[in-house]
Amino acid sequence: MKVDQNTIVIYDGNHHGHHPTYQKLIAKMLLENGYRVWLICSGVDEVVRWLQTNVNKDLLKRLVARSALAVPGKNYWEKQLWAVRTWRYAARTVRRLEQAHSTQPGLVLFLKLDDFTKGKGILNGSIIDYLFPYAWAGIYIHLRFPGKRKNNIVNRCFYQPFTFAKSKKLKAIGILQEDAEKQLAGRVSKPIVVLPDFTDETAPTATELTERIKNTANGKKIIGLIGGQDRRKGSFLFFDIAKRCAQKNWLFVFAGKMNYPKSDRELAELQALIGDETKWENCFFHFERIPNESDFNAVIETCDALFAVYRNFPFSSNLMTKASVFHKPIVVCSGGLMETRVRQYGIGTSCSPEDPDDCIRAIESALSHPNPTENYEHYAAKHSSTRFLNLLQTIIHSAVG
Repeated sequence: MKVDQNTIVIYDGNHHGHHPTYQKLIAKMLLENGYRVWLICSGVDEVVRWLQTNVNKDLLKRLVARSALAVPGKNYWEKQLWAVRTWRYAARTVRRLEQAHSTQPGLVLFLKLDDFTKGKGILNGSIIDYLFPYAWAGIYIHLRFPGKRKNNIVNRCFYQPFTFAKSKKLKAIGILQEDAEKQLAGRVSKPIVVLPDFTDETAPTATELTERIKNTANGKKIIGLIGGQDRRKGSFLFFDIAKRCAQKNWLFVFAGKMNYPKSDRELAELQALIGDETKWENCFFHFERIPNESDFNAVIETCDALFAVYRNFPFSSNLMTKASVFHKPIVVCSGGLMETRVRQYGIGTSCSPEDPDDCIRAIESALSHPNPTENYEHYAAKHSSTRFLNLLQTIIHSAVG
């Protein structure tokens, strides 16, 4: 079947965090640049509704939308099966559209390449080319390099990261971590593009939630842990800090969907912490998903400082971009990329997630030492959606011209 270089597939089996933002803005950019777009994603109806109100109706005639599948996996072998099934499902979905429209797409763009590379040894380039016979590129959201392993036959056969990059169909890889570029380049021979970690900058509007936060604060400084809530994101640590700061003129805001622990012990610990919410006089709880970006940005704007001390997180976070857009100091975990950026751009402080007192000192520093406005503006410009889309086009042009 004839390949149409003007047809791009956007594929993403996720619908949480920044994923809807990526799906919406990338689809909009491609449509406005004359491409036909096959949008295959979770939560596709929400994305289509947004496009219908933000893109010219004539351009929407070039849009085809379908739902995508995301398959969870836990242990090593489940991850192998997850990756194989994900490639096969993606190929089947694209093939159905190919048959329906009598054309083969010029490129399939995976918005979370992480989902397709779980099979670190089984899924080498040749197998991927067999499973997925289309030109493709992808964006790594969380790029992690494995530690050293023994040089034995098992590891040589079943644990060879990045062998997927030998796929003849792979055109380019986008990453969000500038500190990983050189290391990845030493392992793969495909073009690598470092992309900004952009965010939705929709103007915030006051909501019932933000009014309740302000009324509860009643003049106190507001420190926000905003977005998904769990131990890794620092929720348990935030409780500990709040308990130690009962006498300070601070309000600790937990706002976002709580991902309840699966272990009975951790669940019991969390339930004991939350308990009777009225006993936490210096806390505000809203353990529900914030429904849209305007409301999310309104909560960000309400805060005096943001808390993002994530455990075991050497990656990028677009909450730093949110913080910069709205000129809010951010407290991050020491020892990772987020700390490097905080220091480089002067937009916040860092602390150890193992030391609550260190975290308190970092919050005090963030609140008492305002950062120059130009620091925030510099970071926000570096990680703007405009830069992201311009660089993304280099990936697309390298693949389809």
